[in-house]
Amino acid sequence: MLSLKIRASNEQTKAMLLAVATEQRARSSQLADWHALHQWLALGPTKVHIPYSKSIAENVNAIDVR
Repeated sequence: MLSLKIRASNEQTKAMLLAVATEQRARSSQLADWHALHQWLALGPTKVHIPYSKSIAENVNAIDVR
């Protein structure tokens, strides 16, 4: 069993809330590229050419295809 003492003061609670808010703000700015990708994909068909796709297909372990 692991026993931890925590400070449950108002100051500690406020510091924790500010840390979570700061992390969420940083995380949302990191997601901007992913949101832009999602918007681009939503515009319609997107095609890519993978020149080594045959090599991937030949070398993939096909035991469990889902």
